[in-house]
Amino acid sequence: YKANHHLSEIYFSQNKYEKAAETMTQAYVIKDSIFKIENNKQIIEMQQKYESVKKEKIILEEKEKIKALKQAKVEVELIAVKRKNQIILISAFALVGVLILLMIIYRKNSKQNQKIAQLKIEAQRKGTKAIIEAQEDERKRIAKDLHDGIVQQLGGVKMAFENEIIIKDNPKYSKLMTVLDDSIQGLRELSHKMMPKTLSEYGLAPAINQMLENSIGHSSIKYSFEHFNLDERYPEHIEISVYRICQELIQNVLKHSQATLVNIQLFKAKNHLILIVEDNGQGFKSTTKNGIGLMNIESRLDTINGNVNFQSSEGGGTLATIKIKL
Repeated sequence: YKANHHLSEIYFSQNKYEKAAETMTQAYVIKDSIFKIENNKQIIEMQQKYESVKKEKIILEEKEKIKALKQAKVEVELIAVKRKNQIILISAFALVGVLILLMIIYRKNSKQNQKIAQLKIEAQRKGTKAIIEAQEDERKRIAKDLHDGIVQQLGGVKMAFENEIIIKDNPKYSKLMTVLDDSIQGLRELSHKMMPKTLSEYGLAPAINQMLENSIGHSSIKYSFEHFNLDERYPEHIEISVYRICQELIQNVLKHSQATLVNIQLFKAKNHLILIVEDNGQGFKSTTKNGIGLMNIESRLDTINGNVNFQSSEGGGTLATIKIKL
């Protein structure tokens, strides 16, 4: 284009106007071609840019779609996890509720079972108490019948014999009087053992002291009896039970312990009445848990809210501690 334009100017200076016009025309044709080429190039570049932008937009849209899908997937997963957690939480609450319900039912049944067991124990205790009271009442009746009936009758017979001078001359008189005296004394002692008069008239300590004199006092075993802080009388069923328990323990010592010394203590400490019987015998060999005597002791203690504890005493022997809540 530049070369034709310059050549046209040269032709024009040489007054070759036709050549100059022709050359100029060619120059403009070339220029127009160049312009079209450049224009087409720009159009192509613009199309490429458009296509590139369009492609980028498509890619961006695809990325956005993928991102949106991923986000949706994450949200779905979160919803699923949330629902799963809710289900687990609901299940946990349901399980806890069931466990609480089972615990309540178990505790209710346990309380009912305890109540039933307590009622059974109470019924058994009342039954045992009734039996013991019936036994004591029967002992009282028999003791009274012996003392007021047979003993008095035998006393009357003795007096009749003594009043009969004829009988006194009989050689068998002295022998018969001895038999009568022994019988009366034996029945009187039996009557006192069944229901000691001292217990009802003077109380627990004097009755136990008399019982010890009449039992251990006639043996080779030495004994001591201490009692203190007993300034009042106790309910009859408690005094009788303590007396019978002490009697049972002393009989056990006499029959089985092979002891040479027995110490007995009876006292009140706070709101408890305590009986202690200690011997130097052969220990627990003389106190078996299956013995009838121990069963009698435990039965009596059950009716008066008491307990018994057996231990080995120092140097051998047995220490029995009876504790009764007043």
